[in-house]
Amino acid sequence: MKSRGGHVAADLAARLGNKVETARELCYRFHTLCKRKKRAAEALLYNGLLQSWPEIVWLAGELKDVGMKQGTCLKISSNG
Repeated sequence: MKSRGGHVAADLAARLGNKVETARELCYRFHTLCKRKKRAAEALLYNGLLQSWPEIVWLAGELKDVGMKQGTCLKISSNG
């Protein structure tokens, strides 16, 4: 997965929250549809996204952790 693309996808996954699994299912459906319609180039892109999904979800979790830590620091510094 390309570095920038992975971080953009992870940011989107983090924003989706508990809907991220629905997004993965939608991606899988698009992949299947592209294969049926013989759109190999598009199917390959969706396949790449699906293959990268575990990394995307992991990065999304890291982004959430960083955001929560930064939020905690901001709360502490604004109260002090």
